[in-house]
Amino acid sequence: MLTQKLTVLAVLSASLISGAMHQTSVSAQTVPDVTLWDGQIGRGASFKTNKAVADLSEVGFNDKASAIQVNNGQKWRFYEGKNFSGAYIDVGPDEAVGSIGQLNNRVSSLKAIR
Repeated sequence: MLTQKLTVLAVLSASLISGAMHQTSVSAQTVPDVTLWDGQIGRGASFKTNKAVADLSEVGFNDKASAIQVNNGQKWRFYEGKNFSGAYIDVGPDEAVGSIGQLNNRVSSLKAIR
């Protein structure tokens, strides 16, 4: 009887540890590197990514960005043209820009820079 109780306790402990480790990895991925909004920060339609995008029209967000937030200690470059071309602005690390000036509704590609 004691052996059965210890076995059940060991299984429950392993399950809890496994769940805690899974929970940690999930929560570490909840903050995107970049969020673009078609309105003010936190309002309107948004696009989130953790990787470079050469053509925002492929994800339905070309020439729509009005506000940008960059997270996770990175710096990103936002370009007027597709394939990382044309005029650009740099944002970050850990910066939010509610007015992107001349690139308002004109961002077509973006990538992290070092």
